[in-house]
Amino acid sequence: MNTEIITTEQKSNFGEGAKNVVENVKFKAHENLEACEQKVRQSPTKAVLIAVGVGYCLNRLPVVGLLAIPLRLTAILAKPALLVLGAAKLYEIVDKKSRH
Repeated sequence: MNTEIITTEQKSNFGEGAKNVVENVKFKAHENLEACEQKVRQSPTKAVLIAVGVGYCLNRLPVVGLLAIPLRLTAILAKPALLVLGAAKLYEIVDKKSRH
């Protein structure tokens, strides 16, 4: 079995990389928020009309029903999927022991 040892330097590089990604996401989000605020300041009537239109559509669409279908399907299929994965892992363990 080939195991790799992760050094503290690699962990710190990974941590720094993760921090950089988070900082970049924050920076982009802040830029997009400022751009959106600028557009709203330029044409507030248009922004209000868009907000009312989106609110009306969300009120009319069965959003809860559309979200409930995938959640129910996931809940129904999770048990058989876990059973199959458990059986595959058990087969793998038994096969490994029988070869030794």
